[in-house]
Order: sequence, then C-alpha cells, then structure tokens
Amino acid sequence: MNFKKYDVVIIGGGILGVTLSYWLSTLFNANIAIIEKDKDIALHETMRNTGVIHRPFYLNPVKKKIWAFSAQNSYKMWKSLAYQDNLPWKEIGTLEVAKTNEQMKSIENYGKWALENGMMDKEFEILNSKEIHTLEPEVKGVGAIHSKTDACVDYRAFALSVFNRAKQKGVKLIENTKVVGIANKKEGILKVQGKINGYVQGSVILNCSAGGALKIARSEGLGINYSNMFFRGDYWIVAESYSNKIQRNIYTVPEHHEFPFLDPHFIIKHNGKREVGPTATIVSSAYSYNEKYSMPIKIWKNIMSPPIKPKLKLLFNREFQELASEEWKSSLSRKAMAKRLKKFIPNISNEVVVKKGISGIRVQVIDNNGFVPEAIILKGEKSVHIINFNSPGATGSPTFSALLIYRMLDEGYFDNIPSKKEENNTLWKMSEVVDHAPQQVLRDMF
Repeated sequence: MNFKKYDVVIIGGGILGVTLSYWLSTLFNANIAIIEKDKDIALHETMRNTGVIHRPFYLNPVKKKIWAFSAQNSYKMWKSLAYQDNLPWKEIGTLEVAKTNEQMKSIENYGKWALENGMMDKEFEILNSKEIHTLEPEVKGVGAIHSKTDACVDYRAFALSVFNRAKQKGVKLIENTKVVGIANKKEGILKVQGKINGYVQGSVILNCSAGGALKIARSEGLGINYSNMFFRGDYWIVAESYSNKIQRNIYTVPEHHEFPFLDPHFIIKHNGKREVGPTATIVSSAYSYNEKYSMPIKIWKNIMSPPIKPKLKLLFNREFQELASEEWKSSLSRKAMAKRLKKFIPNISNEVVVKKGISGIRVQVIDNNGFVPEAIILKGEKSVHIINFNSPGATGSPTFSALLIYRMLDEGYFDNIPSKKEENNTLWKMSEVVDHAPQQVLRDMF
C-alpha cells in the first residue's frame, strides 16, 4: 500500500482547521497537512455566517465556561490580526433585546455573566425601553443589554491570513480531496478520494471537518451514540433605503433555549450590508445551501440513518414541529420573516426585506437527551475528533484550538514529533493563552 506520510494530518480547512495548523507550525518541526474537500480553505461554515465577533455576555460562565473563555480571550487575538493585516474590523456593538418582562431576567443574568467572563463595565450597559429608543429609535423592547464592542468581520479573510502564516512555516494544503474514513486506526491511515485517491497516513490526526466529522469518527468506532441533523439558515437582505436606520446588530433573548433555533435578528456585515434572519430549516446534508423544499426523501434518508431514536423523538415533539413550521415559512416568505421581526422592529415591512442573502448550514449533534449544546471531543488511538463546533466557534477558535493542542500535549499525542522553542515574533503565543486559562477550562477540554 503506497501512501503519503505526515506527522500531523488535519481534516477540514475551516477556521478551526487553520488555527490548529498555525499553532502546530509554531510548536513543532513537523510535516503538517490540511486535507480539504473543496478547492480552497474556508468556503463553507467559516464564510457562510453572520461575521460577528461575539462578546461572551450571553454565555453562562459555569455551563459554558470553555466557550466563554475562548470567546473572551480570542477577542484581542482577532483584533491584533485585523490591525496587523488591515482586515475589516468594525466595533458596531450589539443590542440583545428583551421583548417581555419575563425575558428581563435573562438580561440581568447577561450583565452578571459579562463581568464573570472578563468583560469590563465600560464595554456594556443595561438599558430600559426609553434608553433603547434613544439609542436605536427603530427598535422596541422592555429592556436590553448593549454590548458595545461586538465587531463585524470577514471570517474567511481571517482564516486566509492565519493559513498564510502557517503555510510560510511549511503547512501543506491538499485540496479537492475528501476523507472517506479511517482505514487503519492503529497506523493512522486515512482513505481519501479526489485529487489524491488512495491513502494518507498521519502520526496524529485532527478531525475538524464539520458536517463530515461525525462520519469519520464513526469509521474509528467513535461517536456511535450521536447523530447529525442539518439546519439551513437563510438570511434576507435589507433594502438600502432602510439600512442606515439601524446602526447596531439587534438580537433578542431566545424564546426556546432547548432548541438550536436563533430567533431572527438584524445583522450589519463587514461591508456595511444589512441582513435579517436566520431561519433554521431541516435539510439533508451539510452542503444543502440550495436544496429545494420538494426533496423530503433525502431529508428522511438522513433522519433514518442510525441512531434513529433521538431524531424521531425530536420530530414527534409538538413544540419542535411548530417551530420547524415557522422556520420553514420564514425561509419561503419575506412576509413571514417581516412578521417575526415586527415584534422588536415595528416599522419593518415586507418591502424592506428584499431578497435572499447568504445561506449557511448548522450541523447540530443530538443524542438520546436531545440537542447537544457544547462541542464534543472524541479521542482515538492516534486521532482527536471535534464535532458540534458551532457558534461562537469562529469567535473562539484561536483560543479553543490552542487549549486543545495543549491538552493533546499532556495526553502524549505529540511525544514522537520534534518540538521547537516558541518563537517571539509569532502572531499569537501559546504560553499566553495557557497562562490565562482557568484550570477548570483546561481540565474540561478532554
């Protein structure tokens, strides 16, 4: 069997894959390759998202401590990259609005969480209804938290910039090549198809291929109790005549915390365009950006792939059915989307919601208890698989990837790969990330 050998193989060229490659290239004298099924890096989830750098005010510091620390610590890392490489970085801020008095409890919690997660007093404020109107006259709510330093960026530009640094240190990109699965877990041999047909071997394998990650993990016998569901998020473009009436991102407190449905929000992109959305429509795969709604057979085929029980349990949940129906209508009809937005932007109309914008896919893992809220890390003999890496994954990826590499060092994954002294002139430093990380966060990575 002839195959190319590498010290480290990274499956997936999204923002997590490239940040992992960056850290590895600074820490090891290693032959590192990223295998990407598309023609270039960062063409899917990394590019097809809101482009918001999220501050961690909405992340519970106990239940979501890894996400909270990763988001908070990565903020300054992304900002330094943006300034060094002259990339889009606009701190426009975010208003998260409470539509009811009951939701004000969440706003009060957000204020406490912001401080616990490391934000400064001056970076946010709690507003009443009059203060909301003063700040954003088009927006209506009982109250809100104003996170002043949320930024809009171009995540693909960020990913390209980080990858270029890794490439300069020898990281290779194997494009147009799909990893079918792990053919030999003891030897770290991957079966691949595409530009390279056959096999690739890695002394260490890092699987962060988003929609394909769980299938690859299963080829090693891991993650058999998990299942994927795919939700397409469609955004609608806002008419230019209305765009400048709102100057910040506008979110609302989620009504259904147990489901991964984002209530519609108003987003300002790095190029100044405004969009509203997203929807969360069930589709058949991680790449069903243009899947027609007349293709239920493909969707049902995915639902009936094992394990079946958790997906059927979800589909027969009446609340989920009602929400799914509402999401479906909002994908098809700008009138339906405008109706939902009117709850907190009263003056918005059907004419303001012009046409479809970008669509992205959320790959949501479920188990017997329902939707899994956190990223999942599965350990193989020579491999580590990261699945369910969803929002705020892009925001936190520089820190999350550093913590993962650090814990893998502890676990001995890189014992046979020559290390090198950490350089002083690198963009980011591993030691700074680890020194700031709470011990509980480090322990909970694995």
